[in-house]
Amino acid sequence: MGVIRSKAGELVTIGDFGITGYPTVTTQGLRVPDPGVPLRQYYAGRQVDPVKMWREHQSLRKVVTFAAEQIASIPWKCYVRVDDTDRRRAQDSKAEQLLNAPAKMVTGFMFWRDIVIDYMLNDVWAFVATGKELLRIPPAMLDIRCTPLGVVTAVYISDGQGDWMRNTRTGEVINWVDGPLCIGWGWSGGGVGGISPLVTLAEMLDESSRAVAWRAAKWETAPKFTGYLTRPAGVWDPRKRERFIADWDKWKQFGQGTPILEDGMTYQDRDTGGVEPSKAKDLEGRTLTDEQVASAFGIAPEYVGRPGNFSNMQAWRQMLFGPTLGPKFTALQQAVNQMALQWIDTTPGLYAEQDRDAAINGSLVEQAEVLSKLTGGPVMTVAEGRARLNLPYKEGTDEIITPMNVARGGGPQASPEDSGAQNRDLTTGPAKAKALQLPRVLKSTPAQQRATMEKAIAGVMAAQAKATPGKVEPAAFHKQWDGAMAAALADPLQAAALASARKVLQANNPGADGWSADVMDGYLAAMGDTTAHGINAGVVGLVNDYEDDDDPEHDAAAAFEVAQGSNAKAWAATAVVAASGFGGHDAAKASGLKTKTWIVQSGNPRASHAAMDGETVPIDKEFSNGAKWPGDASLPADESAGCTCGVEFDI
Repeated sequence: MGVIRSKAGELVTIGDFGITGYPTVTTQGLRVPDPGVPLRQYYAGRQVDPVKMWREHQSLRKVVTFAAEQIASIPWKCYVRVDDTDRRRAQDSKAEQLLNAPAKMVTGFMFWRDIVIDYMLNDVWAFVATGKELLRIPPAMLDIRCTPLGVVTAVYISDGQGDWMRNTRTGEVINWVDGPLCIGWGWSGGGVGGISPLVTLAEMLDESSRAVAWRAAKWETAPKFTGYLTRPAGVWDPRKRERFIADWDKWKQFGQGTPILEDGMTYQDRDTGGVEPSKAKDLEGRTLTDEQVASAFGIAPEYVGRPGNFSNMQAWRQMLFGPTLGPKFTALQQAVNQMALQWIDTTPGLYAEQDRDAAINGSLVEQAEVLSKLTGGPVMTVAEGRARLNLPYKEGTDEIITPMNVARGGGPQASPEDSGAQNRDLTTGPAKAKALQLPRVLKSTPAQQRATMEKAIAGVMAAQAKATPGKVEPAAFHKQWDGAMAAALADPLQAAALASARKVLQANNPGADGWSADVMDGYLAAMGDTTAHGINAGVVGLVNDYEDDDDPEHDAAAAFEVAQGSNAKAWAATAVVAASGFGGHDAAKASGLKTKTWIVQSGNPRASHAAMDGETVPIDKEFSNGAKWPGDASLPADESAGCTCGVEFDI
């Protein structure tokens, strides 16, 4: 629909009288039906029809579809600005829901794909935000008015029936300038409305269509091979001649079987330019059209089929979602935030953007590797990680777990990605020399390590017994004794871990390349704190149970006798297994070993551990019981207490 206004009585002319074969329309302020093509796309000498060109030109459709689908595939996300350095995600906001699910039976991908296609084909796009849905307005239904300086004064939308959309109560034509309209366009000499790129491409695409038609006609009518038939001189029976010609025409038409020559006929080849793909230049012509259309839209031809090198996908993504499609992302985001959000969601500080950074930055693995190096530790909670895998939420998973071997956790490494080699004290000489000068304590046997650990635990328990005449208050007991117990455990834990590491290194990495004992300090300190707290919790429970028992022989002193005996022995065995498992695992990873195998070393193992005997998994994975090694702190007490299992590492 086009509205043609005139000043008092003067005629308004559309078209050019000087061009033969093109229509001219005159009117005096009458509303005239639009011919199906927006008037802004009507130029003297040429009229473009985007729908027709979209239907007929493969290159145009290929390039525009590629760009539109790439942009539409990026979801919209909404945020509330808290301050200049903080923002809060608003995934439940009405705005984010509408931007990603605009209307019934219209997905976000479908909606934004069509909007971008409108933009690229017509240089103008628009939609109406009703508050309940987003409705795309085809460009052919728009009429945009402006002052000579380009200030928009009116936007009318056709009702599709030869009139403008009107207010149902007053009957007045709706001016959408102050309504829930979101619109954008490119440059034009008139100030608004844009100029369709198809006007620029029309001649080239028309030439391409003619070339395709010419090649098709040539394939249809020209000989597929060239030559002629000869036969011996003499009279040719007319009936035989007619029969031969009919048979030959039939073969030429259907191309089935092999023609049979008769009466001494021979075929003489003659190259006169028969149709061949290499001569018709069909592929070259199509490739050239693809490249010209892609270049017109600012898209590298490699994205739409021209052979190229995609060895670096990160650079591919950065180029595509950066300078190639970036301007269109910006145009859409600015329009949505300035014109649409006020009609959809009035939450203060709310804004929307398409998450193209995620597309540029690549996979979660690539992002995690970079971010962990930048921040010196993990950047996601366990709950967030489970959500990425569509796993249900679990209580106690809302905190970021910081490894003990990084600076944030008290360790020496700058990042979890560091191997530890860069953290060696280089003043002590090469790593090989350091590895060969390990102290004698590292040569102790597991039995010696358990004895040393038991002695350390029992020693602290003896001091506890002297200071504990009766029942204990748990919090006060832990505050008084956890630190002392952890200090007593420090050396035995380190000795067990280093002995296990030494065994792995001697077998697989004698020079200790990529390994440093210092890297384990942070984790062993944390293991000591956890183990100390667990031992003391057992002491508290045992003492209070004895004190509450009616048996007169059950008191605090009797409880500590049990604690310093069998309980200390069990705790020592568990701690040695856990420290040994960690030390061997750390050395195996640094040595490049790839697998680990659970080994049962007891004559009377738990049924669950017996079932795991010989189980082999990749070194970075957990065993079937959830542990990384025997005695792993992640195991419940009934799975780790008294465990004497071991682990073997291999390539």
